[in-house]
Amino acid sequence: MRWIVDTSKADLRTYRWLLLPNVVRRRFNAYAAAVVLRAQRNVAGSILGFYRGRRPTRQLARNISFRSWMAADKVYGEIGTGIPPKHEIKYAAIHEFGGTIRPRTAKFLTIPFPGVQGQARNYGDTEVVKTMSGKLLIIQKTGRGFAPLFLLVKEVRMPARRWLSRSMDEESMMLRRIFDPPELQRAIEFGEGGRED
Repeated sequence: MRWIVDTSKADLRTYRWLLLPNVVRRRFNAYAAAVVLRAQRNVAGSILGFYRGRRPTRQLARNISFRSWMAADKVYGEIGTGIPPKHEIKYAAIHEFGGTIRPRTAKFLTIPFPGVQGQARNYGDTEVVKTMSGKLLIIQKTGRGFAPLFLLVKEVRMPARRWLSRSMDEESMMLRRIFDPPELQRAIEFGEGGRED
């Protein structure tokens, strides 16, 4: 007497589970794309938005991106600035974590008053004055007197604005849903794990 065992269904199921890293990578890419979109909106809107009538965050919003890769059947991913072909934005970290900004080469930081654009050295007929409260200002002489251009300070304390981590938190429901074990099992059973390069 002989028993014939058909293992084709088990082999197919095993093969599908081997595609798990591909499923995870596809799902991470979907999550990361949602985070990037949310971060771009947050940077341009409620979190950073307009600052003194200017939009200094346009460059930051344009350079937020993500990438994912696989190595040894593991999925790795990153979200932020400086991910090729996008550029690293020097001030992205200070907006995320906060901190103290001090001048590197000059004695003071120049903080522009509303409506003032450019750098202090680009303005002619200026002088530094001290107010009654002890603050230092760069003013420009005009036909009607003077116009304050910049406030001089030794340092500025930037609060943490969490533009990236807040965006990730706001998309956390999506993250929990797409990486829920039963949801992953359904995705594998229905063949979502095709190869992705």
